Amino acid sequence: MEGWRSLTTAGKVLAIAFFSAMGIAVLVVFAVMISMSKGRSPPWAVAVLATAILHYGSLGGLAGYMVRLKQRMEPQNYEQLSDRVGATYISIILCFWNASAIIALISQPSCNPDSAWWKALDTLTEEGPREWSMASICTVSLVTVALVITNALLTLGVLLGTLLFSTDKGKPAPVEGFLQRLFPKPIPDPSDLEVERLLDQLEA
Repeated sequence: MEGWRSLTTAGKVLAIAFFSAMGIAVLVVFAVMISMSKGRSPPWAVAVLATAILHYGSLGGLAGYMVRLKQRMEPQNYEQLSDRVGATYISIILCFWNASAIIALISQPSCNPDSAWWKALDTLTEEGPREWSMASICTVSLVTVALVITNALLTLGVLLGTLLFSTDKGKPAPVEGFLQRLFPKPIPDPSDLEVERLLDQLEA
């Protein structure tokens, strides 16, 4: 709760978006497993499943590692490292979601019975329930692709948001620090400061 209170409004929105992406990853796992259990296992489904499992499974290990690391580091150094690790993690996950979305779109899921994609699903497993028709599998596949694209866009939004907006109260946005390093403010000459101070005294 204390961590939630320390977040800015942008930080809270991004946190909700991040955990929403986690939830979508779980839905993708279930949708792909259902689709693969009722018919063939196309390459795009395998890629999507691997990405969703990576997204959901890697966070726990990363969080545990960062907790142990926090106990051995100075708070300021840990915060800097945590920001970098978080941005790197989201960037890697984004690459996987984008790749999965591209692979899925190239496969061109279609509910047109004359399409090559439909004909590729012409075989159902014998143990699958009879009420699972080709149209049902097609619908699940289309929903899966939509979820993958949604998660790719959501993850991209989280990454850009963490760079452009301040997520913790009292801390500047990462892009502000980058701009300050890129365009440092000139240090005023001490003699100029003395002249300005004297002028202010005369005006007073």
